[in-house]
Amino acid sequence: MSEELTRRRFMKGMVIAATGAMIGACAPKTVVVTKEVEKIVKETVLVEKEVTRVVEKTAVTEKSAARPGGWVPKIPAPPKKYDPLVHVRTYGGYYASVLPEGDTRDQNPWSRYLDEQMGIHYDFMWEFEGHQTAKLDLAIASGELPDYFVCAPKTLMTQLQEGGLVEDITDIWNATASPLLKQRKEYPTHGFWPPCFIDGRLYGIAYLNGPDYGQEPTLWIRKDWLDKVGLEPPKTFDDVEAIATAFVKEGLCPIGLWTSEYLLTQLGSLSWVFGAYGVVPIGYAWETWWMKDGKGGVIAGPVVAPAEPLAIIRDWYAKGLLAKDWFTMQMWQNPGGIAYWTGGQTGMVACAWWFGSMMAATKQNDPEADIIDVTVPYGPNGKRGREASLRPGEMSFFKKGIDPTKIEAVINHMNWIVDRYEHPSANYDYGYTSWHSSQGTHEGYEWKWEGDKIVAGDYQIVRGGAEAPNWWYPGMKVVGDRNMDEIAAKPAEQWNAFERFVMKDPWRAAQTEAYKHVYESRDITIRNEVWLPATSDVEDAGKEMEKLCQQYYTDVIIGKQSLDDLDKFKQEWLDRGGAELTELANKYYLKDQEELKKIPKS
Repeated sequence: MSEELTRRRFMKGMVIAATGAMIGACAPKTVVVTKEVEKIVKETVLVEKEVTRVVEKTAVTEKSAARPGGWVPKIPAPPKKYDPLVHVRTYGGYYASVLPEGDTRDQNPWSRYLDEQMGIHYDFMWEFEGHQTAKLDLAIASGELPDYFVCAPKTLMTQLQEGGLVEDITDIWNATASPLLKQRKEYPTHGFWPPCFIDGRLYGIAYLNGPDYGQEPTLWIRKDWLDKVGLEPPKTFDDVEAIATAFVKEGLCPIGLWTSEYLLTQLGSLSWVFGAYGVVPIGYAWETWWMKDGKGGVIAGPVVAPAEPLAIIRDWYAKGLLAKDWFTMQMWQNPGGIAYWTGGQTGMVACAWWFGSMMAATKQNDPEADIIDVTVPYGPNGKRGREASLRPGEMSFFKKGIDPTKIEAVINHMNWIVDRYEHPSANYDYGYTSWHSSQGTHEGYEWKWEGDKIVAGDYQIVRGGAEAPNWWYPGMKVVGDRNMDEIAAKPAEQWNAFERFVMKDPWRAAQTEAYKHVYESRDITIRNEVWLPATSDVEDAGKEMEKLCQQYYTDVIIGKQSLDDLDKFKQEWLDRGGAELTELANKYYLKDQEELKKIPKS
């Protein structure tokens, strides 16, 4: 059959035929001969051919130990080494578009190290570049599912699980997952586990797309401006109003408190204004927030949200403390909230811990800038609260009929990652640092030597499989940040070169401090209890509800509609599809609660 096939997909599995031994610091690159099997897919026809090629393999070294400020890696041994090499077809991976000459998505320091240490190789079917739902739809239709893959949309999860397309991993998980992995994943008690179960059997591995509480806001403030107006960091809503008023009145910025068109989520979130009254009505992009109703079910946030939070925000708008056109401002697109902040257009914004990374850009524009964050303030009733960041239901699957050894290998890889992450200071060569849980630390990629100093590298490593986000767990940032605390507690003259590299940027410490503020106040979190499937009827009804809520809330805040119409709005919300949406939300919530009862407790 001709190899000149149109519309073809390539899935490559590398089988190492000869390997080079680990060599010392001054050794040259090692030539490695590999055998490659190329599968060319056209419709349902597979054509296989064997090819041999020579690739350059960068030797793994411990040369860092010989340098001033160097260190000796102390990496925990992997749980198991597989021989022959286990190939796992997957997709995705975190990587840059530009790689060093000779390296590829499938062959790079990460993949080679994993080949050598664990005998696992991930073969990427396609790149992690968006449109994952469409690509998985095509893979389902063609019967060409990856061996191991992540899936977030509830629609696909249901389709995969109920269609018998994914493997029951209960027994292998129980036998292979380490006690530490189960502990860190909070298996099976955390709220993200129930969707992984059907009749008490496990069909997926739950993960969070970031640390728990990782998107919950703290209040970021220009401390240098606080000093200029003679005010202290805010503890109450009244303090927030006084600070925003002073910032604007003194000409320090035109926007005292920044928010976006989405109002209650992520960058510019005002969820804490509603949270003080025990409710979050909506989440990202005006998506309905579902809360426990006290009767064993859930109820929609817009139906129970009181008038007081809207009245407070409306009052701040009337006093000129919010942008006049806040409802047109986007979170991310230029000029977005980050540009308003770094450009000195506002001095107060609520955002998650990672907003500390804006410190460098802010100081570049204004060298006198000093930035702090505080836990969201108390409302007039003496209470406080905020939106949660957890979206339950994200998980990774194994396709039906997969070789059990592949399932075991991926879980063991996850065991090893979590074990290594417990002690990041020993993993500077091939592990993770606490300042960014998804950032690898491979020499020549994320960092490099310049003389006796370490500086940022020119590349980001290619990674996938059990790596981020699949291994992520609720408390991962708390565990990772211990390393920052350990480094900070040592005298600076005792830091090795990598520790000096990690600690030199003040925003790393700012991020760590901000996350502590969120984590230590996690009892004020108001969670979204249900993640509805993205079926067409739910999508249509949801968009209608989102549009209705956005229109009413916006009109109230800018003074176009009266708060006296709140009850009328709530009834309209129910009448125009909200009642049916609530019924569906309770169906899924109660299903999860029933599934929890079936999950083995040990």
